[in-house]
Amino acid sequence: MELYFTVKATKHEDKVPLILLAAGEEGLRRYNSWSMTDDNRKDPQKIFSAFMEQLEPATNHRVCRLELSKYQQKPTETTDIFVNRCRLLAKKCDFTADEVNERLVELLIASTPIPELQKELLNKPKGYKIEEAVKLARSHEASAIYVSQLHQLQGSPQIATINRGTHQQQGSDRKYGQVCKNCGRNHRFGKEHCRAKNGTCNTCGKVGHWATVCISGKHKTKRRQGKTWSNGRNQSRHPQQEFGRKVDSVAKHNDQAMADIDTVMENLTFSSIKPTVENHQIRKTLEMRHLSM
Repeated sequence: MELYFTVKATKHEDKVPLILLAAGEEGLRRYNSWSMTDDNRKDPQKIFSAFMEQLEPATNHRVCRLELSKYQQKPTETTDIFVNRCRLLAKKCDFTADEVNERLVELLIASTPIPELQKELLNKPKGYKIEEAVKLARSHEASAIYVSQLHQLQGSPQIATINRGTHQQQGSDRKYGQVCKNCGRNHRFGKEHCRAKNGTCNTCGKVGHWATVCISGKHKTKRRQGKTWSNGRNQSRHPQQEFGRKVDSVAKHNDQAMADIDTVMENLTFSSIKPTVENHQIRKTLEMRHLSM
């Protein structure tokens, strides 16, 4: 109120009417109920104090101290704003000047979000002024802002550099004609350039190659098609090849049977036709020849 009167250059005799005008109808009713002398009714400071006694609730210094001990610096608060908020409540705590100073420093140590500031304040001696602590906090807050700005400035170019390097690497891989046996792609010689060097195969579970080029998977496929011996004496055959082998064997057997029949027919005479075991064998041979024809 005094600030308003100073700015407006209000005369002394006009201050009380302005206070009553600002208080409204309820304020005027209270003013009329006070038992004050005429001199006090003309004193703006007395009138303002009387209003504050009725409007401001009674406080308990112990309750205020407990409330002050729970104060924490908010994420959106600077150190200056936090300390000012603590000072306003500390006025109601019935502290001495030294006690106020010590409590404010302790609150700043307990609630600051800057670990470096917290470490520095913990090493300060007893009686360290809160004003000095606030100055130190300002410098740390400014440094944190500068570091954040640097990270933002360096963020975008760094990402662009990484992306450009990736495209260059992909383009350079196309220059190499040899296919890697671990990843199935073209790249420079050496495992360090293979993209599957840290990958795990989904077929055999080993590290260092992909399932698309897994040798174990190919062996399993061959075993399904035909039996494979490790010593190499009996290699796996394709089903069509195996069928052809069996047909050739049957053909050779038939050729041998036909040769035996021709030999018997050349030596056959009417005198040799007797109901003997040999004749029975000849009859069976003729039947086989008839069937083969």
